[in-house]
Amino acid sequence: MKIASLLSLTLAAGIVGVATPALAAGAAPVGSYTLDSLAIWPGQTVTLTQTALADDDVTDPALLTQTINWGDNTTTVATGAVTSWTHTYTTARSYPVEVALTDGEATGTGTFPAGSTVAVAAPTGTYSWKNSTVWTYESYQNLAVWNASNVPVNSDATWTSWGDDTRTLLRDGTSTTVEHWFGPGTWRPQVTVKNKQGKATPTTAPALSVVTDATPPSIALTYPASPNKASSWATIRGTAGDTQSGADIAAVFLWKYNTSGVEYYYNFGARSWVRYTGQNLNTLPDSVFGMSAVSASGTWSVPVTGLTKGWIIEPQYQAADKVGNWSDLSWRQITLNS
Repeated sequence: MKIASLLSLTLAAGIVGVATPALAAGAAPVGSYTLDSLAIWPGQTVTLTQTALADDDVTDPALLTQTINWGDNTTTVATGAVTSWTHTYTTARSYPVEVALTDGEATGTGTFPAGSTVAVAAPTGTYSWKNSTVWTYESYQNLAVWNASNVPVNSDATWTSWGDDTRTLLRDGTSTTVEHWFGPGTWRPQVTVKNKQGKATPTTAPALSVVTDATPPSIALTYPASPNKASSWATIRGTAGDTQSGADIAAVFLWKYNTSGVEYYYNFGARSWVRYTGQNLNTLPDSVFGMSAVSASGTWSVPVTGLTKGWIIEPQYQAADKVGNWSDLSWRQITLNS
């Protein structure tokens, strides 16, 4: 009986030893994490920080494994001794971030008390040109006007790279207008915004086309109904046109002379006639030219006083386009007999 009892106790002890919790897998590790931002722009970076990590039977964090799934098919594996990681997202969409924890025997999932989904969205912003096509004189630059609106208010800095190795830092606020000089070509400025998460991927603005205008405008004199009547020329009128940058101004120089050889030119600024006695025409003041803007409908006009019958008038006229091309000089001779 004693032998049997001892054997029974031994067997029983062996059975108890096999089932003891000390030899079974323990509880899974537990960890807590936080992301420094849940809303960023493409190209920016988030920082994941471990705020707590514990395991029931492993005291050395280096023996624990943390596997971070960033939600974009990339993972980072580190020991429990590492407490901070960064990750950059390039594409706009939402990314659920997860952390798997293991102590070699049991696996757990990290918790995110403040949220674990990173929403990546393109920064707001509307960019346009006052005129998407700008004309310029050959080998010259011209000014283009660029409009930016709805720029992110949470940007610490917003700047434009024009594509010519120059940049402009936009003024504070969500909308602005910027002027910039461009030479011939196609230009696609890029807008970069930045905050504590870093620089966002640049946004490409609509294209600006800067085209060389090498074609002069055309100009014509408009004859009044009674061209030989002096009073009909109280205003000299004409038309001008341009197929590229557009007609800008018309310039008129006006002579009058008679059959006796007496000559006058008109000073439009002084509204008076000046007798010509051989003066160097290149030294005359600018006021001897009648200048007129060309209207949207392509017309121009300059007023004249002091015309009477018995004179021959000779208006000489040219037009310039908006980049500085001038038409050839044109002139007409009209006899005033009434």
